Amino acid sequence: MCLFGNGQNVGIGATSPAARLSVSATGTDLAGSAMSLTLRTNAGSLPGTVGNELRLANIGFTAGGNNTSLGIRAYRNSVGTDWSTTALLLEYDVDNTPRPNGYLALTSNGRVGINTVNPGAALDVMGGDNWDLINGEGDLRVGNGSYRLKFGIAMGGGGVGQANIMQAGGVGSLGIGAGSKYLLQLNGLGFVDFQNNTGGLRINGNSGTAGQMLRSGGSAAAPAWTNMDNLFYYFTCTDYRTEIIGIANSTVTPIGGINGQSITVSRRSAVVVTCKLTPYNPDNFAGGMSEAILRVSLMSGATPLGSDGTYTIFGNAEQPCIISQFVVDNVNPGTYSIAATLVKGYGDDIGFGSYYQANGTTAANMVVQVIPK
Repeated sequence: MCLFGNGQNVGIGATSPAARLSVSATGTDLAGSAMSLTLRTNAGSLPGTVGNELRLANIGFTAGGNNTSLGIRAYRNSVGTDWSTTALLLEYDVDNTPRPNGYLALTSNGRVGINTVNPGAALDVMGGDNWDLINGEGDLRVGNGSYRLKFGIAMGGGGVGQANIMQAGGVGSLGIGAGSKYLLQLNGLGFVDFQNNTGGLRINGNSGTAGQMLRSGGSAAAPAWTNMDNLFYYFTCTDYRTEIIGIANSTVTPIGGINGQSITVSRRSAVVVTCKLTPYNPDNFAGGMSEAILRVSLMSGATPLGSDGTYTIFGNAEQPCIISQFVVDNVNPGTYSIAATLVKGYGDDIGFGSYYQANGTTAANMVVQVIPK
């Protein structure tokens, strides 16, 4: 052992110690005003090949027969000969194994890496495939064992690349915000709450206009704002107590206020048509009986897409409603019309004072429901 002194400083292997204690493996001390005046160590020169290491120091203890220490190493993380291609590693060393369970790297460009010698960001954490945040704690946790935010990413397997974030403990709520206010709240009850009270929801920068709804574009296109479909149409009979004209079975009486009405379908839908009328025959002739048939169709031009014919038998009093209802499935976008008529069935007096009426003069006699696919 060679000790060198100049009256104030002591050098071990350093012939001209510049600190109170200078330790050198090369005979020269570390130089520069950035170096400590209390303790300096010089382990030598780090080679320029990527992956070369230089052990600088170990400070440790023994436990159960193992030699355990905080290791400090120099590491060449890219090709070069100067300090700009190096990193300093702080690691947990055990016996003959350096960093068996991870390390912290401080690189020359000011980045910090956990388990990576080439961090790609100011803080770069190398994941350990700890993606299951329901049964584990992930790769990064903020908080404590009771209340925390967990992060994890799958590094292999069929779900490789899947990234997860989860809040755990307490009220079970994760808030996302900007501009000093929360905009989105996720909670453990399965709700997603938007709290943007003064703004709007934008899709590709477009917030739509008042009254529009967001429609899916399927797997090949982004959702888009569209005008809301008229999902319900209501039509009222205007021929209140209008006589069914004619005796022949071929006589057709259009129902005013319903026949000829139109609906618009903006995308493929199912259309449900329901129509009701109440027959009335105050002037029944000789106590006879008659039959009235209500026929309703959904028309595409002159072609019926779906129809229903329902009849009722009536004498000299108001009868139960005639109800016609049917469903037309897979109706393509377009405009369609309603055909609604009454036809004589059989009987001896349908032409002698038989009527149909609404349940009052303002009640809706027809409801058309459009159910988008």
